[in-house]
Amino acid sequence: MCADDVEVQPEQSARPLGHPSLLQRLVDVHAHPTDNDIEPGAVDALQMMLCAMSTNARDQELVERLARQNPEHIVPCFGWHPWFSHHISIRADIAKDEHYRSLLLPDESNASDEKKKAFKRLAALLPDPIPLDTFLDSLRRRLRAFDNAMLGEVGVDRIFRIPFVDYVAGGEIGRERLSPFTVPVDHQLAILEAQLGVAVDMGRNVSLHSVQASQITVDLLERMSKTHGDKWKSINIDLHSCTLSKDVLQRIMKLHSNVYCSLSTAINVTGRSDNWQKLVEACPDDHLLIESDFPYITDSQQRTWDMLILVADIKKWRVEDTWEESVPTSGSGAVRILAENWLRFARSRSLKQ
Repeated sequence: MCADDVEVQPEQSARPLGHPSLLQRLVDVHAHPTDNDIEPGAVDALQMMLCAMSTNARDQELVERLARQNPEHIVPCFGWHPWFSHHISIRADIAKDEHYRSLLLPDESNASDEKKKAFKRLAALLPDPIPLDTFLDSLRRRLRAFDNAMLGEVGVDRIFRIPFVDYVAGGEIGRERLSPFTVPVDHQLAILEAQLGVAVDMGRNVSLHSVQASQITVDLLERMSKTHGDKWKSINIDLHSCTLSKDVLQRIMKLHSNVYCSLSTAINVTGRSDNWQKLVEACPDDHLLIESDFPYITDSQQRTWDMLILVADIKKWRVEDTWEESVPTSGSGAVRILAENWLRFARSRSLKQ
């Protein structure tokens, strides 16, 4: 999901899609197809696989259903997004008002009347909190139901403000509807680290959201490595729609061989910054992935292919005309490189022939 300081870009001039034999080897490693109604036949029209992310109480079941109905096209991903982390309580016995007050208005006596009024308005829109243990039980059950399921989308976001709208039910967020409240980072990390613990225990890869949280992410990865040791190294982490700086990404990848980086046209290629180009240049060839990060399944394949073309141009990779059964003397093309990267990330054994 995109951050509130980054606009999802409208479809740019699309490049002609590659040959079906190429698309069939690729994976959109991060998308949100259940954010909107899926048109009949839309999944069948996909040629590449798609990693469908969960984010909140509404879409865990939707992703599960989508994956059961379309096992050939969908990699299910279950997890709780930081934008919704305030919906989860650490304590099981805490009342709704006490939970949200302790998170969003902890120093009420010193809060302005305007902020108190904003809290009252927001609290009326918020759901009853879900105890963390209750959610983790459902997370384990869903991950256990799919051998290829990942943890996602999870992470930390320092700038997202909670909107005055029931956005779990599909309400539009919009900047004009944002409240003054953000979820404390400590709470976000408590929810995130509990989920990462499940991923480690179950040996599942992770799609990680990090916005305006560079040092927090660096510290998190180091903490997880020290806490879980070799078990942490046995799972892979994708920094999705990565907006870290080139230097931070290089630092992370030097320390953590299980971290990958994926980029999207929706978030990274905005036309206002060349940071994504620097990330492509800095990322090792074998740790780069591509994604759409898009809420419409009808657009995900095109957007993922567009990202491949952009990456190939920067990396000076040739783009194959059709799938090549063996590597030619000129070396691997972009599709083979990215397909093999996914297989390495997913810990699969061989390319689909």
